[in-house]
Amino acid sequence: GRMRTLISSAEEDKADPVYSGDSESETMDPNEDGMDVDLDQDVYGATIYSILHDGSEVFFGDELDNLDQIINKSRLTFAIMSLILNYCIQFSMLITSWFRVALPCVRQTQEIYRLYHQDVFDRDGSFNPVKWLNWPESNQDALCQLPVTNARKQLYLVLCLWWMAIVSELRKNERMFRHISQFSRAIHPREMIRFDPKTHTERIMRLTPFTKCLLYICIAGMKLLISIGLLLAGTVWLTASQSIADLLLNSVALGFVILVDETIYNALYPEAIQKPIKEMKLWIKDEKGDTAQKDALMRDLRESWMYYSGCLILVALYLNLGQSLPYIGVLPNFQYDAFCPSYWETEMTRVCGAWPNKDCFPYGSPDAPVVDR
Repeated sequence: GRMRTLISSAEEDKADPVYSGDSESETMDPNEDGMDVDLDQDVYGATIYSILHDGSEVFFGDELDNLDQIINKSRLTFAIMSLILNYCIQFSMLITSWFRVALPCVRQTQEIYRLYHQDVFDRDGSFNPVKWLNWPESNQDALCQLPVTNARKQLYLVLCLWWMAIVSELRKNERMFRHISQFSRAIHPREMIRFDPKTHTERIMRLTPFTKCLLYICIAGMKLLISIGLLLAGTVWLTASQSIADLLLNSVALGFVILVDETIYNALYPEAIQKPIKEMKLWIKDEKGDTAQKDALMRDLRESWMYYSGCLILVALYLNLGQSLPYIGVLPNFQYDAFCPSYWETEMTRVCGAWPNKDCFPYGSPDAPVVDR
């Protein structure tokens, strides 16, 4: 009877292709019970890999890769330092863009609009064309170049693109939260990762409660905080841009801030570290059956429509009703009265005309007196 039990146990172990944990761990066949999900190829994905893989070797003595402890310690330290560098850069740029860029732009926008009402309108609120003509040309340029007053359609489109960029980050973060929450509880850290010797793939199967909290707070939570901060600061900064050219340049600058985590990963992580990160998979339980897959597809489509309509509607509400909100409003009580008569006609007129000729840039002034040398 004992021999039959040992043979049966050996056959069961042989049938399980993925196993590197405790004998009490539940066996899961990756071909039947779920699907593999790649780690994000950025600083956050690299940190998750190092915490689970290198942390298990350094702190609990698990042998997962036959590397010396010094290599695991160095890789774990490198990942944590890169994550800290990423947070320092993103938070510093977020704070700087708010206090040193966005708020001064808001003040300049409100100041020129205040001067416009004060100097160009009569006391009964009517526009005075004579006062407009006598208003300094520098003030006319400052007012008519403002996207929030004279290029609202272009501002709306840029803000929609910016919100979609942030939605992309938020959806990645939402998937990270969802994946972390789906992992079952691991009793011991060695149960978190299993190795498939056939495909040489490491799979994250479970998470200990401490590891879950660590990933929630230090990675997913911090990334969510940065995304919300960038959404608010970027929206105010773009709305308060001083010209259409600044609007386009500011949107490019904000896009650069979003890519800090990927830039650090691609620039500083060697290929020898990137390779095992690409090979590690998150083991996520898959919904089986045609009905379940259809329901999942419909759920994803509803979610996408919600984000789609949310970006278009909320940006429109912000540019109108949202201007009266505290802290994030740029031009409260805007009356749509920033008239710029003949300004853009003059600005868009070529000095040489549509068909330039050789006399386009004459020398000297026709009214200047002739001086003998």
